[in-house]
Amino acid sequence: ADQPVPFIYERVGEKYRNFLIDEFQDTSILQWHNMIPLIENSLAGGNFNMVVGDGKQAIYRWRGGEVEQFARLPEIYKKPDTAVFQQREAALKRNYKNEVLGSNYRSKAEIVKFNNDFFTIISGLIDDELNPIYDDVSQEFSDESDGGLVQIEFLKKNEDELLSLDEVNLNRTKEIVEELLEDGFSLRDIAVLCRTNIEANLIATFLLEHGYNVVSSESLLIKNSPDVGFLTDILKYLNDRQNKIAKAGILHYLSVNGKLQGNLHNDLNVINIEVQAGEKDLFSQDESFADVLQRFGFNAGALKKLPLYDMVEEIIRNFGIESKADVYVQFFLDNVLNFAGKDNSGLPGFLEWWEKKKDSASVVVPEGIDAVRVMTIHKSKGLEFPVVIYPFAGAKLRRGKDKLWVDLSDKNVGILKTALLNTGLPLEKTDFAGLYNEEMSKSFLDLINIVYVVMTRPAERLYVLTEVPPKSREKTDSVPKLFHYYLENKGIWDEEQTIYTFGERKVKTSSPEEKDDKTLNIDTMISAAWRKRMLLSLKAPEHWDVTSPEPASEYGTLIHNILSKIKTESDVENVINGFVQDGIINNEDVAGIKHKILSFIAKPETGKYFKPGLNVKTEAEILLPDGKTIRPDRLIFEGDKVTIIDFKTGQPKDRDKKQIENYENKMKELGYEKTKGVLLYLSRF
Repeated sequence: ADQPVPFIYERVGEKYRNFLIDEFQDTSILQWHNMIPLIENSLAGGNFNMVVGDGKQAIYRWRGGEVEQFARLPEIYKKPDTAVFQQREAALKRNYKNEVLGSNYRSKAEIVKFNNDFFTIISGLIDDELNPIYDDVSQEFSDESDGGLVQIEFLKKNEDELLSLDEVNLNRTKEIVEELLEDGFSLRDIAVLCRTNIEANLIATFLLEHGYNVVSSESLLIKNSPDVGFLTDILKYLNDRQNKIAKAGILHYLSVNGKLQGNLHNDLNVINIEVQAGEKDLFSQDESFADVLQRFGFNAGALKKLPLYDMVEEIIRNFGIESKADVYVQFFLDNVLNFAGKDNSGLPGFLEWWEKKKDSASVVVPEGIDAVRVMTIHKSKGLEFPVVIYPFAGAKLRRGKDKLWVDLSDKNVGILKTALLNTGLPLEKTDFAGLYNEEMSKSFLDLINIVYVVMTRPAERLYVLTEVPPKSREKTDSVPKLFHYYLENKGIWDEEQTIYTFGERKVKTSSPEEKDDKTLNIDTMISAAWRKRMLLSLKAPEHWDVTSPEPASEYGTLIHNILSKIKTESDVENVINGFVQDGIINNEDVAGIKHKILSFIAKPETGKYFKPGLNVKTEAEILLPDGKTIRPDRLIFEGDKVTIIDFKTGQPKDRDKKQIENYENKMKELGYEKTKGVLLYLSRF
């Protein structure tokens, strides 16, 4: 700051000669003071520079934006008292030219006229020092932009239906969306602007639950879905059976959704209560918590054996969540699949990952679909929409800055030269009352600017859903009071009237370029227990005779395959269990097959090939010189002698003899001169 042109600015200034600063009203003092050397250097070279902004849209003061810099141009606001900055200010004044863009090309006539009238009246409440920001508030419009509608509604709690003010806002927003659809507007024409992300999330979730597509990158958090919350509670319970918070969440969900009949408070008693003395679980009812879940087919032991993704889908089917197409659940499953594909830490790892991920994981809706856009007012700045709905319009005046840095000149304080003070009401009774009043004036301007941004976004219709102002109206320090102040000044305020309409509600005619929406909506979630529908085998011919699929042939082939894997009688149990685990044998067939195999081995003519101590190779694959392979069922080695055994099903065939002879010849080529081939036909034993 003390140098005429710091070195870094000289280097940048050599490359860039013209500068455009957009949204200048939201520039901080530090940012502007850092840019001035570049601007001054450019102006000295005779180059054109421009700052663009609108003081009425200064809504980022909480982030350092200082609208007075824009209002006082070409003066440098809060400039250091140095010769360098005085020279820079002089350069700005020499080159300064102010141009006001006074025409509105966005909004219909009724919206422009209402805003001109509204903000002209409201700006009279702004302090004199900041009032010039609204000097040029009135805009012109073309004769071709006739029409438009502005509707202000004052809402209150519905005592009869026990609806809170938030619920009334949500219901009324949905009703307005329905009215707009009746009047020929599309969902994509509608934007719902909210002050906070919390409000935006309430609106987005509510509209989605009622079947309306919504685009809202900042508010559709997956974790806010009750179904997703239930699924994560179930997973937490599976991971830790003593998690009482998860159990309570599970019972609450089941009760609220009508899946459990009775009193929720009584149902909560089935949650395990640890009793230190007996180290047992005490239940106030005969039914345990696990019993409650088993009503829905929930089997914790079986679920924990499944892969993570299959586990979650099985839970969804257990509790009938797949009966509706819930976009939150589907995106939650996407997250489960994404985790499972990259991490093998299982359920505990997923729960830890989800705790970190849940605050940012959101539903993603493509921009191209026909959907209502829901966003915060701050994100909407610079955008335009055919229709704007502004619900929850009950914001009150709140300080933009909770603390202020002040310079201390009081000798009684001692060496402390600077302090950080709270900007609460007590500050008004100190020597810093001027700073307090200045902060409150700027905070009031922030409130009006927020309303200005909302009301200048729509092109055709604007709906404001505010609340009935309180009886005490001494201070105009909230959005409801601003609208009351305006209507009272116009002489049209009526204590009994809740809706004020400006303009006419006209049906919209579709423009030729509008295309039919090709979106296909699904009503249910597609989810099936695939393990119950199919059995996978990578080597089907090993287990079934695919050329002769008759039941008898299949059974014989199965026995053949079991025998080909058994070396001695002690292997029978393990081999059969392996076939059961692979889904090839059903549990009810185990006893019969085991009896069949043991009977076969017990016979004298076959049992000698299964004696303990034999050197046996089962299904040994032998590579031939031509690259082909052979695989006898069983090879028994005794010194230089080898016995080749092949199990066969069905009736004896000539090709069986040729096959065993081929095996004998190949083994001789390998150096085993004493070979003996044996064909064992299962049907004969």
